[in-house]
Amino acid sequence: MYIIVYVDDLLIAGKDEDIRKIIKELEEEYELVNLGEVNYYLGIDIERTKEGNFALNQKNKIEEIVEKFNLKEAKPTNIPMDPNYLKQEGEDDLLPNNTQYRKAVGALLYIATVSRPDIAVAVNILSRRNEKPRERDWNAVKLIIRYLKTTAELKLIINMVKEPILTAFCDADWANDKSDRKSTSGSVFKLGNCTIQWMSKRQNCVALSSTEAEYVSAANTAQVVVWLINLTKDLDLPQSLPVTIYEDNQSCIKLSQSDKNHSRTKHIDVKFHHIRHLRETGMIELEYCQSKKMTADILTKPLPRPAFEHHRTNLQLKTVSYSQNK
Repeated sequence: MYIIVYVDDLLIAGKDEDIRKIIKELEEEYELVNLGEVNYYLGIDIERTKEGNFALNQKNKIEEIVEKFNLKEAKPTNIPMDPNYLKQEGEDDLLPNNTQYRKAVGALLYIATVSRPDIAVAVNILSRRNEKPRERDWNAVKLIIRYLKTTAELKLIINMVKEPILTAFCDADWANDKSDRKSTSGSVFKLGNCTIQWMSKRQNCVALSSTEAEYVSAANTAQVVVWLINLTKDLDLPQSLPVTIYEDNQSCIKLSQSDKNHSRTKHIDVKFHHIRHLRETGMIELEYCQSKKMTADILTKPLPRPAFEHHRTNLQLKTVSYSQNK
C-alpha cells in the first residue's frame, strides 16, 4: 500500500480490497470524503486504463492561465521560445511593474514541473528575469502561454512496462547566458520508456569548457539517479546496477573514468567528482549517446521546431485519448 499526502488530499495505491480496508479504517478516525478512482489531483487531469496506463494533462490550468492574461484570441505557435532568444543583443525598456510577469512565471513553473517538460527550459530562462523583466521577456512569457494554448491537448504518457529499467539522459548548453556566462544543465529520467522526472537548471559555477559544463551536468544528474534508485527500492522496483546515464560528450565520459586531476580540470569543485565514486562503486555508468538522440537537449536551450518536436515526442508528450477506467 502507498498513501501519498499533500496537505489534506490523499492518493491511495494498492489492491482494491486493501484500498477499501484502509479507507474504512481511516474513516473510523477521520472525517473523509471518498472521491473514488482518481481523475483529478492538484490541478492535474489523470486518465487511466485498467492495464495501468496513465495520461497526465493540465488543460484546465492552461485555460485558466490563458484567460487570466487575456490571450484567448492570441495566434497559435508551435514552439515555446524563439531559438535565437539567448543570442539577441541589446536591452529593451524595463517593465514599469513586474507583478504580472512574476505571476505568469509562477503559474508556468507549476505546469513545467508537473506535466510539461517541453516548456521547462523556457520558463527557467525567463524566471531569471523576475526582478527586472524587460518588454522582450514579457513577450516571451506570452509566447509560452500561446504555445500551451496551441498544444493544450498534449498529455504526458506513463505506460506499464515489462522491464521498469531506470535510465537518464544529461546534457548542457555551455555558457549560454550572456549576462554571467553560466551554462544550463538538462536532465531526463526514465523508467522504461516513461519520463518520470526532468530538470532544467542554470549551473552555479562558470564552466571554462563544454567538457566541464557537461561534467557538472552529469554529476548533478547522478545525484538524482541515486535518489531514484532508493525510491524504486521503496516501491519494490529494484534496479540492476549500474544505472546508465546517457551523455553526448566523449571528453566528459573520459573525465568521469579518470582518477587523476589533469591541469585543465584541477579547478573543478570536488563535489562534482562524486560521479567518479558512483561509477567506481558500480552505482552508475556513463554511456555515449549521439547528440541528435540526446533527449535532454530540449531542457538546455530553445530549439528549432523540428528538433524540438522530435525530442518532445521522446519525452512521451503526445495527444491520446484514454477513456476513464476503460
